[in-house]
Amino acid sequence: MKLALKALCLVGIAILSGCVTQSGIQSALQEADQKYQLQNQTLTLSLGERNFDFNQQLVIKALVTSFGQYNMAVLNIDSDVGYLVAEGDPLVAPEELKVLAEGHIAYLNELTDGGNPWRYVGNNMVMRATVNIFEREDDFVTVKVSFSNKVTSNTAVVSNAIFSDLLEAMYKNLWADLDKQLFILQETMTE
Repeated sequence: MKLALKALCLVGIAILSGCVTQSGIQSALQEADQKYQLQNQTLTLSLGERNFDFNQQLVIKALVTSFGQYNMAVLNIDSDVGYLVAEGDPLVAPEELKVLAEGHIAYLNELTDGGNPWRYVGNNMVMRATVNIFEREDDFVTVKVSFSNKVTSNTAVVSNAIFSDLLEAMYKNLWADLDKQLFILQETMTE
């Protein structure tokens, strides 16, 4: 009887102290996902495409090297069509990812009205980059990149939306590294 009374008291305290319900967590997550999806559409339109004065084969080589530097395995390449898919870690350094993720988690915790159910867990994201390369003229291509995300978790509530700060950082890192790889390839070819 005493054990049942203690359990009932603990449940009552948890309810009165403002613990977040599963449905509250789910609605907060849906709100965040909707916000990120709208922001990510704009980011992808503004940052997801670049033009290069190189041929398609050289750009594909540089992309493979760039993705490899961020532990993304290239799963599929069709160099005739100009298509590449890579999957792996996000295109940011682990320290930067932690800072960005903690900002995202702080936002989620605000949405749950102080319930604070979210915690940072590293190494639970798998990014997929889909790249389309369009040849425009001789040695001139347009590269379009889109990212998707899969989060692994042992909880029922999981967000697969990429938070906008991370998406922006990944585009910036990819383009900077691609520029570097193209420069290196161009220099080694001219020697």
